[in-house]
Order: sequence, then structure tokens, then C-alpha cells
Amino acid sequence: MEGKNHQEISDQLTGQPGSEVENSVKRPGVSEPLMLRIKREEIKIPDVPYYTLLDDGATGYIKLTGFTQTASMDVRNAFVNLKKKEMKQCILDLRGNGGGLLREAINIVNFFVPKGTELVQTRGKYDEWNKTYTALNDPLDVELPIVVLVDGFSASASEIVSGSLQDLDRAVVLGE
Repeated sequence: MEGKNHQEISDQLTGQPGSEVENSVKRPGVSEPLMLRIKREEIKIPDVPYYTLLDDGATGYIKLTGFTQTASMDVRNAFVNLKKKEMKQCILDLRGNGGGLLREAINIVNFFVPKGTELVQTRGKYDEWNKTYTALNDPLDVELPIVVLVDGFSASASEIVSGSLQDLDRAVVLGE
């Protein structure tokens, strides 16, 4: 790969999951290259790559990067773990999150509002496309203060989460 740019390296290494690629690696001080056979796999980047209690020990921070099929489960797990550590307030970071599945956005809003609360409506060209979504499950917490961070790259499902939480007076949205 010596002398190749990032795209050329990526093109060489990526491929059909389960297929293999063979590489030889030159090592300093060793004359013979090391031959490596690498089996390609599907890479799943977690929707919540990071969560923690911040320095004050009371503020939880959850970074949500996408809304795939596991987003709500990942947020739930992070939130529950932070609550066990006595989190008193939470920051949900949606900056740079371009969105994804509507159902996952609805599930996440449902964590913070009472069961039966109207969350969002969709409207379409035809009446049969119109739909109202409500919270179907018992919430995780309806009182803990929440701040949602957004930016110019927060879109789609991120807008549904931040807008719904703001409209239902469950969160303060910070950013643009």
C-alpha cells in the first residue's frame, strides 16, 4: 500500500463479507515480509459509540450518531447505566446525526414522555399516508432534565427527537 492514497487502500481492502484478501507487511529490521490473510466482515458502527458521566458526576452524556435498528436499544442501555451511577441530568448529543429510522426516533422520545403521549404526525399527499404516532411504552424517566445538542448536520430522525422533546417540554434544544 506504500504510496497509495486513502481511497486506493480502502478499495483494496473492502469487499464482499466472508471473502479474503492477502497482504504482505514489511517490518523494520526483518527482511522477509509477513503474509497476512484477512477475512472481510460486515462492520457495524454502534449508534451510541460513547456515553459517560461528565466531570461533575451528575451530568450524563450520550452521543447518538445514527438511527439504525438498534439505536433505541443503545440509548436505553446507556441511559439506564448512567441512571445507575446516579445521573441527575442528561445531555443527548445529536450533532452530526443525519437521521435514519422513524420508528427508532419515536422509541427514543418515548423513553422520556408518558405512555399515550402524542409524539409526532406524518402528513402526505393522500389521507392514508397521514399517521399519528404516540408513546406506546412506559417511559424510563419523565422528570430528569435533558438537553439535546444539535447542529446543521442534525436531520431527519434527529429533528423528530429534538423537536418532539422540545415541543413536549421535556428537553431544551441547544445549537442550530
